[in-house]
Amino acid sequence: FSISEVGINCRTDGLSGKLSILPQTLELCAAQVSSHQPNLRDGILLWKLMPLKPILTIDGARIDAIAVPETESSEPIMKRLQIDTKIGAESFAFNASPSAVVALIGIANSLEVLRRSNNSDAEETVRAQLERRKSYEEERNLIQYRRDALFRIFNSIDADESGTLQRDELDQAVLALFEDNSNDCSSEQRALTLTTDELRRETDFLRSVIDPKSSNAANFEAIDSLFFRMANKIDDNNLIPQSLAARNTGRLDYSKSKEFLSNLRSLVYFDDLRENAAMHEVYRITGCVLDNRANNFPVPSLWRYGQGIDLFWDLYSRETGCTPVSLNGQSITSVQRKLVRFLYNYNFAKFCWKSLVEPQLRAASSESGRFDVVTCWVLDEDSRCINNSGAIDRLLQQVYNVSNESRAKQATGIKPMIGQYNVSVSAVVDRAMLTFGSAHTFTKPLLYVEFFLVSMSSSARLSHGFEFVSERDNSGDQSSLGSDLQLDEREGNFIHFRSTLQVNYLNRKHDHMECLLEPYPCFGNMSYKVFFQDSNSNFEGDHKTSSFSVNVDCPRFLH
Repeated sequence: FSISEVGINCRTDGLSGKLSILPQTLELCAAQVSSHQPNLRDGILLWKLMPLKPILTIDGARIDAIAVPETESSEPIMKRLQIDTKIGAESFAFNASPSAVVALIGIANSLEVLRRSNNSDAEETVRAQLERRKSYEEERNLIQYRRDALFRIFNSIDADESGTLQRDELDQAVLALFEDNSNDCSSEQRALTLTTDELRRETDFLRSVIDPKSSNAANFEAIDSLFFRMANKIDDNNLIPQSLAARNTGRLDYSKSKEFLSNLRSLVYFDDLRENAAMHEVYRITGCVLDNRANNFPVPSLWRYGQGIDLFWDLYSRETGCTPVSLNGQSITSVQRKLVRFLYNYNFAKFCWKSLVEPQLRAASSESGRFDVVTCWVLDEDSRCINNSGAIDRLLQQVYNVSNESRAKQATGIKPMIGQYNVSVSAVVDRAMLTFGSAHTFTKPLLYVEFFLVSMSSSARLSHGFEFVSERDNSGDQSSLGSDLQLDEREGNFIHFRSTLQVNYLNRKHDHMECLLEPYPCFGNMSYKVFFQDSNSNFEGDHKTSSFSVNVDCPRFLH
């Protein structure tokens, strides 16, 4: 099968789109196998073309397919997908020589042997195939739900609707992910708010992953690729997606992708607050170079000759939103957790609380007459770190939540699925030739049939399982089938065709082609319907009745 050149243009937006295929000359020729060595690793198959006419030749072909989803006006749920396909060709030639017929029959017989050999465990094979197909469909639907959810989240972040996320938009997105529950006054939720350094670290890491070229603009494809790799756990030990549906995306060799190294980098999150033992913030406030293992800090009055106390209170008020004499309604546990995080040192945060914060709070409580207020250090009993996930993990969890909501709506009856496919195919061929005779290049055909200006249009309504949609016939009368076909012919499954036909034959005595049938027009239609009839006295339950009709008109020849 020889194809000189093929051009494919595809433009899609979800289920809507257009596909154009423009192949040049296509030829199906006969060849003879000269060498076959299947025992080698890759196998070797050598052949040579035989001096015969091509079995099939198509010139100037073009295929255009346009898909448009249809929804009902009352609700934005997908009901049908209208698929219009247009096929055109300048010429179509088929040589029905004895060798071509024998070859085609041989291929059909070999496939029949293969089919019979695979029918030994037909039921079990079909059951396994159905299970695999069901699992594949579930995985594919799950991927599509998550991709749709990510697209909705991307559009909500893209405030200027430019199609790319700028730096300020990413900062707002990260801040919203960590402060989604910041209005909750419970200690567990207050501990999730970010410090200034944590926010900068999260946004810088997110930008470096989705925008490795530092172009200050991340599009949806980059974010989709990142989350695809994360959802399938792609790393240096696993280069192949786990799900079968993900493997069929064509993206398998991630070791050669530019974004592969992004999956190998990640931020470090502590499980216990006591793991915070950095000394840079201690030095900035106290001005002393200390050993964290000694666990002895200078008294606050010696911090940078008294200026270190002001540095601490400014940082404390800015990060926690508290004042020296009040927590402003916040939980003492959340304030102490945040104190450890912005000081980067558990022991120093504990020392600052006992030497600076606790005396101020105790004095304020005594003045107000409240002696039951807890002001001591409470993290020794529960020092676990609640904020142990980053912006990427939280965004991925948000995608899962939105996709699960969509799946839950589908389970309750709101199914964003296609119920039916309306498929229409139209084909136009300028010249089609059908020859009967010898396949040798130096011979003339015995019979030559030529069609001019061939046009065909067809339409079919298929179900989600690609079966013809049944129509209920409430009358239950078989005699009404013929009238229904004539009235509703174009609403069902039909093919309408028209052409001009000419037939020549070989005059073997004079060795030239003579006209057998002069050019004349012919047209006609074929229709197929499946009726879904109600039960009656003779049948239990509903049953289907199919009807097939053919009508060909030849005005100048026969009817």
